[in-house]
Amino acid sequence: MSIIKCASFITTTSAEKNVGNTGIRTSRKLGRMVYGCDFCQDVCPHNKGKLKGMEEFPGLRDVVPHMSAESIMSMSYEEIDSKLSKYWYINQRDLWKWKLNALAFMMNNYNESHKEFIELGLRDTDKRVRAFARKVLKGLRK
Repeated sequence: MSIIKCASFITTTSAEKNVGNTGIRTSRKLGRMVYGCDFCQDVCPHNKGKLKGMEEFPGLRDVVPHMSAESIMSMSYEEIDSKLSKYWYINQRDLWKWKLNALAFMMNNYNESHKEFIELGLRDTDKRVRAFARKVLKGLRK
């Protein structure tokens, strides 16, 4: 596994570190995922014998209703923090990444009902989310 080939890493790092712009082409690699495939977690030797996909993940039932792309785009950052920040890799300063990846998901799996949620990104308080929402909408118009 190579982190520099990970779609989630590339999309969020490019926006966070201004290493290029969050690109439509790269975001397409996320496909139907909102935050990444987690294949790296499955193959990591440190995870051997840990939680498997068939086991109950503690607290998952409470989080699932808030993990749709539409829900993520509708929530404030305070709501995202309280409902989705149970994961170590998404800290408070990185909550905008949820919205960036929600936008990528809606772009990759677009249907007309997504448009209003993508447009919410145009009014987001984070400039990276606003910029990416503009790119997504521009791409949809083509």
